[in-house]
Amino acid sequence: MSKQVENSTYTLQQTIELQLENSIRAYLRSKVEMATQIIGDAIDDESEEHLESSVDILQKLIVGRTGYFYAVDSSGKVVFHPDESIVGTNQSGKEPVDQQVSLKSGYLEYMWQNSDESESLPKALYMEYIPELDWIVTATSYRNEFTTMVDIESIQQIVAESSVGIAGYSYVIDQSGRMIAHPYFSDYGEMGTLVSRDEYNTMIEQLFEQKNGYAGYRWRDGPLEAKREKVVYLKYLPDFDWVVGTAISRSEMTRSTLLFVILDISVALVLGLLLAYTISKANGSIEHQLKKITDVLKQGRRGDLSVRVEEAGPDELVELSRHVNYFLESLQNLNISLENRIEKRTEELTQASNQLMEAEKLALTSRLVTGVAHEINNPVGIAMTGVSYVVDTLGKLNAIWPEEKQVNNDVTEMLESSLESARISMKNLQRAGDLVASFKSVSSDQLGLNRRIFRLVDVVNDVLLSMQPSLRLKTLDINIDVPDLVLDSYPGVFVHLLVNLITNSLVHGFHNRQEGAILIRAIEADGIVTMEYRDDGAGISPEIIPTVFDPFFTTRRNDGSIGLGLNIVFNLVKEKLGGTMDVNSRVGEYSLFVVKFPREI
Repeated sequence: MSKQVENSTYTLQQTIELQLENSIRAYLRSKVEMATQIIGDAIDDESEEHLESSVDILQKLIVGRTGYFYAVDSSGKVVFHPDESIVGTNQSGKEPVDQQVSLKSGYLEYMWQNSDESESLPKALYMEYIPELDWIVTATSYRNEFTTMVDIESIQQIVAESSVGIAGYSYVIDQSGRMIAHPYFSDYGEMGTLVSRDEYNTMIEQLFEQKNGYAGYRWRDGPLEAKREKVVYLKYLPDFDWVVGTAISRSEMTRSTLLFVILDISVALVLGLLLAYTISKANGSIEHQLKKITDVLKQGRRGDLSVRVEEAGPDELVELSRHVNYFLESLQNLNISLENRIEKRTEELTQASNQLMEAEKLALTSRLVTGVAHEINNPVGIAMTGVSYVVDTLGKLNAIWPEEKQVNNDVTEMLESSLESARISMKNLQRAGDLVASFKSVSSDQLGLNRRIFRLVDVVNDVLLSMQPSLRLKTLDINIDVPDLVLDSYPGVFVHLLVNLITNSLVHGFHNRQEGAILIRAIEADGIVTMEYRDDGAGISPEIIPTVFDPFFTTRRNDGSIGLGLNIVFNLVKEKLGGTMDVNSRVGEYSLFVVKFPREI
């Protein structure tokens, strides 16, 4: 039972910490993608002044509450940083710069202590490499600034559905005594009839003094019931200043040891009988066999239930040996059964919590993108109208300006420069408008998974446009061979499918490459659509191809992957589209995913 209590606490702790890590990772990654987009626009314009202006903009932005942007090159030299005293200095040999130079992109956690601070605090960063400049652009902030981004409702649901033994349960509490998550109570007012305020405060002090490991306290399960001793296993979450605990009555905790108590009693009883038998018979061979039985029982008492007694000697001893063996075998089977049930329950809870977090994170991101796109759409539209008017006016003025007069050459040049600048602004505003429309379409489909009539090629183009910040970090040849197919289906499934496949190509297929090719193709025959996605990346090893759609399978777990992307897509294709999804690959040459589904559901 103690193992089950510890596993439940550990699972809940890991769920909360994984939510925090994913929230920080997603937030910092979005900041870095924005920064690389700003710098990328300056690179496209080939303007040193534009690049300096972009860096100035980033230096004024805040990450989280106190974080910031900075960049180092591949030698560890600081390119830009809010602390001007270290700009231009080489920080190689220091953390986290050495890890950044080694990895160049991805997520890192590290400890940091400012000169005016008494202790180191945990920080996190996300970075992307810009090869054209040899810059590692980074967004960083303290981890505890993001605790409010954790989805409390999903934690409360996990706690409400969890149970340990007959009446055990888990909970999360802060140092003030506020119940973050509890299957029965949300605050002290709901438990006032069970324990006094002084007793409750004393219990909280004890929990936060212990923080980790086992503790005990007295508790009343109902207003009319007597207080009982409780045992709780604790895990401390320093980022939140929370304690995660799993509590169970001491009597139930003790009951789990009953099997070994019975075994001890049996050992004592058998030893007594054997002693009497030995004295009465005084036979050497009998004594030898009795010693074997005694040794086996002692091994069983120490926890080794796999041992067995050799069935030899007089009939009475053979019969006794058979009973002892049967008893040990029954205990072993019961112990295995209990361990399997605990392991299965723990695995189910872990899988459910991870899937819930992935779904909640996707929904939160989609709602955020839709809201931001909606807010950006109006000012972008107004700006496009204003710049369009300026372009028309400058064009007309430039056309009627008397160019033949020498005195007007400077004014003419100013007009032409202003007109060109206005046209560039108009082009970029149109691009921003296209991106906003794409974000709204993609996020809406991801969030709802609603069925509607749509053109497949439109969904493909929207996804590619929305993923431009990630795609532009590499030189990719992307070919689309999708006919003008109108589907009555779920566009959100195709968004999930393409985003996951493209992300897999970037993260796995082109991990150590800057160039590559992607082909997206579809054909329709007899109402069945066959859609192919192919990249010429690293490929997939034959031994792992049968497991790529399994939940939690990933080859990049150390980089933050949890192995649910392809599993979720595979199930959506099967359950929502009524289709199939297969994979074929050759290491070092290509990976090919083939999806077949009906044109109309």
